[in-house]
Amino acid sequence: MNTPASNPAAPQAEVRQKLTKKLPTFRVGAQKQLDALRAYAVLSENGTKSVHYTRIADIIKVHEANVSSMNPFFVEANLLTKAPNGYLPTSDVLEYNRSYSWKPETATLKLKPALTRTWFGVELMQRLNFRALSEEEAIQVLAEACNAGPEAKPQLRILLELCDAAGVITRANGQLTLGSVSDGDEAKPAPEAIRAPDPEPAPQPFSNLRPAPSMVMTEPSRDGAISLDIRVSVSMAEMQGWSADRIGAFFAGIAQVLAAKNQGG
Repeated sequence: MNTPASNPAAPQAEVRQKLTKKLPTFRVGAQKQLDALRAYAVLSENGTKSVHYTRIADIIKVHEANVSSMNPFFVEANLLTKAPNGYLPTSDVLEYNRSYSWKPETATLKLKPALTRTWFGVELMQRLNFRALSEEEAIQVLAEACNAGPEAKPQLRILLELCDAAGVITRANGQLTLGSVSDGDEAKPAPEAIRAPDPEPAPQPFSNLRPAPSMVMTEPSRDGAISLDIRVSVSMAEMQGWSADRIGAFFAGIAQVLAAKNQGG
């Protein structure tokens, strides 16, 4: 009697059939998977042309089969959409690519809106809204949510790495907390709070200055003389912000007053 040979792939296939959610491939690290998303954005010409996964493999230098294994997870996470002859990046992935051109170190924050809507993003945020989790606790939470066994631990860890990169969570010293950056953007002042500095007034000749409240003019005396009591108070703090021209005009004006008084002497 012939006994059928055992199929070593059967247990793994059985495990995969139990999963209720798509997981990222464990054959490619989180950073390479982020590179693949950006490559889809670039090759799609801003989302106007579908891209075959073989072109992505050539760009990021990984095997075609490994790129192919990324795509089911990307589609379920709403990072790619299936299209004729390939895939199209979603708007969040296009934003990620555009931001990378300006500030690559924070570009992945543009993926936060997409990842907060995923099953794993929701699971993590709900738990972390209550308390911080260790990485092992978080992996257990995700495993229960998608019915994964211990063999899926590397894939579940990649989920944490992707959420950390996008600002959904923050990882530090083996502990997870909620991400502090909202909607994938760094804190920016409100538009109405941005205003140009007030222009410095141009220096005026002393002769154009009108009498201030501290300048008192008395009635002419019997001999026709006019008595003026002028008090000018300028603090050093105020003069510190003056330009050289304005300071020169100020002292030139004082000199003109003194000269006018002395001309009659």
